[in-house]
Amino acid sequence: AGFPSCTPALAPVRSVALGVASPHVIDIAAAYSTFAARGLQAQTTVIKEIRGPNGGVLFALDPSPAQAFDPDVADTVNYALQKVVTDGTGAVARGLGRPAAGKTGTTNENKSAWFAGYTPDLAAAVMFVKDGSDGNPVSLSGVGGMNSVTGGSFPARIWTAFMKGALAGTPVTKFTRPSTLPTASASPSISPSVTPSVTPTTSPSETPSATPPSSPSPSGSPTPSVEPSGPTPSVSVTATPTAGASP
Repeated sequence: AGFPSCTPALAPVRSVALGVASPHVIDIAAAYSTFAARGLQAQTTVIKEIRGPNGGVLFALDPSPAQAFDPDVADTVNYALQKVVTDGTGAVARGLGRPAAGKTGTTNENKSAWFAGYTPDLAAAVMFVKDGSDGNPVSLSGVGGMNSVTGGSFPARIWTAFMKGALAGTPVTKFTRPSTLPTASASPSISPSVTPSVTPTTSPSETPSATPPSSPSPSGSPTPSVEPSGPTPSVSVTATPTAGASP
């Protein structure tokens, strides 16, 4: 997906799926952009173009994406990560108002909280972390009045606000549905061979009335209204355009 080989704890063992590696925020955004681009992976860069004093172009980025994953593999990942937004812990990102996929994350002892997400056009990652006096991360407990800062709280809200601005005025694009998903089979239609006819012999003296239950109130996590107190956490937001997409 694009992680540098020197990423700490990035080893081909099963525990890597739990997030034991320590990539930089920009590496997360770049890796997710690979899935957004249906498996096309491009090298990370911070320079698009360099112009000289007279306005002439001295350097122009000419990326050469490589097919890191089969498109249908990437489509399957995209399908799964869309469910994090539509039905899971990244529900805040539904406020983007367009198809999005992503993943929330919270480290041990709540020392950092992440939301990494993407549309077919743009990937971005947000990390919350607070350093102690010795420079090492400390618990985010209490930030913004929350006992625990999870990836689905402030990080997902910041991601959504950033993406709204970054994608304003651009066409809404949809993810490609993976071909490997099973198709739903039609429900069998059963017709009874005999339709019984029942005639009541007595008429009830009263017709009970029932009041339908009221509609349940919508569920969702309340938005904290308190202002953060104490040391301000640092927030990293990194966005990576999808390979082949217009910047």
